[in-house]
Amino acid sequence: MEIARLLKSGKKLELSTLQLFIIAIIGLGMDGLIAIKIPSFKAFNDIFASFGYMAVALLLYRLFGNATKKLWKDFCKYSYEWYLVHMAVFSTMWLIAPNGLNKQLLFGIFVILISYYVAVVYWYLVHRVIRV
Repeated sequence: MEIARLLKSGKKLELSTLQLFIIAIIGLGMDGLIAIKIPSFKAFNDIFASFGYMAVALLLYRLFGNATKKLWKDFCKYSYEWYLVHMAVFSTMWLIAPNGLNKQLLFGIFVILISYYVAVVYWYLVHRVIRV
């Protein structure tokens, strides 16, 4: 609400790169922690995720400028399909997850890449093969 009031009053909200980085780390860290370790608070993890991903998007735009527009356009082409398949892929892959925090972090990155690949394949099936 405070951010909305600030922007409605005509003032600008300016955050430094360090502040955006801290917001991204806290937001995405809390999102992951709640999703994996505190399932009873799962109703709240979207709040942290939205702040984390918003900060990441702003950071990328600040660092790379208009070059990010092409990246986002290509990336977002499959975002709905990624949304549809990500939990199935994550749940399946976590059944074979290794033990140890370092291995789990690397495995998590691997699972994200696999889920995106599955989303792209799903998109091609729906739009090119089945032609829905």
